[in-house]
Amino acid sequence: MAEHTEYGTAYVYRERRNPDDLESAWCWTGYIDRARAGHSAEPGMVAQMPRFDTDAEAIAWALERTPVVVIYDEDNKPYWAGAGPAPEDVPDLWADRRDDL
Repeated sequence: MAEHTEYGTAYVYRERRNPDDLESAWCWTGYIDRARAGHSAEPGMVAQMPRFDTDAEAIAWALERTPVVVIYDEDNKPYWAGAGPAPEDVPDLWADRRDDL
């Protein structure tokens, strides 16, 4: 899989480090999908994100690869964490949500 895509959408979310252990610590992970609004690429994962301890680390990893970053909270609500203004379909900013964590 490609490391530096410079296109596509990064999806970031929280999960348990060990999904079989509900007591295990939370981490941030995700992937980059080649599809992006306004582009004709077929959907498909092009890069798997490693696990990170913080959302900031995960977002930084994603932004090194694409400016389009969507992060999901524990209720599966999407937030914009990408470069530039938020798109209409993801109007809420993660920077505002982080203050509530």
